[in-house]
Amino acid sequence: MVLTNRHQLNSSTVFIPALAVIGFIVSAFFLPLHAAAAFRKSLTFDQSECMFYKFVFNLTGLLFSTLLTVMVVQTYRLIVSVHSAKAGFDKGRVVLVLAGCILVCVIVAALPFVGMADYAPYRRPILCHIRWIPFEYANIAYFTSLAIVFFVLPTILISTLYAFIYFKTKKSSLNSLSSTRGKHRHIFMLKTFLVITVAYILTWSPFVVCIALDLSGIDYHSYSHFIYLVCTMVAKVSLTWIPVIFVIRHSHYKKELDSLTHNVIEKVGQLTMSSAEYNLDSTDRAVDVEIAVEMDLIPSKPVLISYRTSDDAL
Repeated sequence: MVLTNRHQLNSSTVFIPALAVIGFIVSAFFLPLHAAAAFRKSLTFDQSECMFYKFVFNLTGLLFSTLLTVMVVQTYRLIVSVHSAKAGFDKGRVVLVLAGCILVCVIVAALPFVGMADYAPYRRPILCHIRWIPFEYANIAYFTSLAIVFFVLPTILISTLYAFIYFKTKKSSLNSLSSTRGKHRHIFMLKTFLVITVAYILTWSPFVVCIALDLSGIDYHSYSHFIYLVCTMVAKVSLTWIPVIFVIRHSHYKKELDSLTHNVIEKVGQLTMSSAEYNLDSTDRAVDVEIAVEMDLIPSKPVLISYRTSDDAL
């Protein structure tokens, strides 16, 4: 068995920024709407708004589940794979994997627009819900498939991979790691992924149970509408704070996130500036660099230079 080093293991964290973006979307749009619907009766959605709201919410949930699964699979490949040199992701493969995940999730989330399922606008205390009456088989098939393919199967796969990683690392003496520090870093990363996975399963399980109860025809809404509200709120909030777990536990990723933020701000500044302003700014930067280089060539200590003139020679 080949165990990974720090450089290889970092390639499995490239999907964390995508999870953070998903969490930001949920925090900025869905949570305020969800909370307002629980306390303001005047806030309602029509059919088209309800469909769009559910599309974006389903898309974020599907993306989160898919990217988390890919991240854990990549971690398993880096730790357990025999050919670890071929297990890493270069930039091209990362872009392809991200594009593939987004494309699949967009297609699946957009199926209700073509009649695969339907939503009913506004059922207290939520903005819109699955249209259970009339109880159509298309709705049952669609939402059952979502629960199985994007929650049950990924949960089983992730749990199995973690079990393999645990037993493999337990049997190994970890001699392939370069130092004791490398061992601690290796264990620390695995614990972080495990915490994220457990948090994801715990926070989304109540929501999946509510969907299963609805599919089975059990009317728990008559007891309290807030059962479904709390379950959906917990699931949505998890999309926000699960990426934060990784940022808090890893100072190295904090530096990378700061660098990414700085680069994004710089790119936005370049897009908002006119071409003349951008060229002028680039010229100023080039001049500053040349001045700095010339300043470095100047000796820090004074040097006495002696020379002889023609008169001295005579």
